[in-house]
Amino acid sequence: MTAFGTLGRYFALHFLTALAVVSAALLALIAIVDFFEFSRRLGERTSATALDIGQLVLLRLPAFSEQLLPFAVLISAMASFLMLSRRNEFIVARSAGISAWQFTAPVIAIAALIGAVATTVYSPLLSTAWDRAGEIEAEMFNRRTSLFQAGADGIWLRQQSVDGHAIVQAHAAADHGRELRGVRIFAFDQSGRFSERIDALSARLEPGAWELRQAKVYVSVMGTDDEKTSTFRALAAAAHFLQRELRRRLTIRRVPELSFVADDSIERAARILDLLRQAREGHTP
Repeated sequence: MTAFGTLGRYFALHFLTALAVVSAALLALIAIVDFFEFSRRLGERTSATALDIGQLVLLRLPAFSEQLLPFAVLISAMASFLMLSRRNEFIVARSAGISAWQFTAPVIAIAALIGAVATTVYSPLLSTAWDRAGEIEAEMFNRRTSLFQAGADGIWLRQQSVDGHAIVQAHAAADHGRELRGVRIFAFDQSGRFSERIDALSARLEPGAWELRQAKVYVSVMGTDDEKTSTFRALAAAAHFLQRELRRRLTIRRVPELSFVADDSIERAARILDLLRQAREGHTP
């Protein structure tokens, strides 16, 4: 008999039925406990309705289901084999010359397939639901889940250092806020004056420091084209020194290779101010 012959499919169907019943019962129990726990913690808060709590509980269930999966598979296999044994179906199968390995092979194959799908497909997807659940929970309890301040234009974070402070802005966060994507860092000195801007494709929070990837430094140079060219040559020569300074000032564990980009915003702003001054004085630019 092959693993998924007629008898193999019969045993596999019993196992899947038991797995569905056990999983549904465990998740229903967790959902009920989670619902009443959030209801108790929220107390008399009128901003949170039963529908909001239900949405939060449903978003949290995928993470719990992943943790319960090994136990659900074990309990389901034991329950399905016990049911088949009590109906003497195992005795009939053994009398027909079928070994124990042959009627357990479908269950083992299905359990391995479920584990592979859960690891490669299901686990990465549930992180999105868990992050959304954290956001809803934060809104319900009127608090933030981390140091991040979320806004319509992304995520913002203020970081203090011995030489000033930095404001970090990111388009999105992942891995429960430990990884930022589309990062912009605005650095200020101790007097509060803007000193530099750094863009990075992503940043990951490591123990005690941020680790940037593919960073760009925007530099404004007021002067002639020759002065701008010489300035960028000097910056390229001092790249290693600047990396050490960035690591110290921004609490970054490892700074990637820096690329310097010309930023003419200050020059354009100075030009606008000059035009406004001339307009006030009655001159034509």
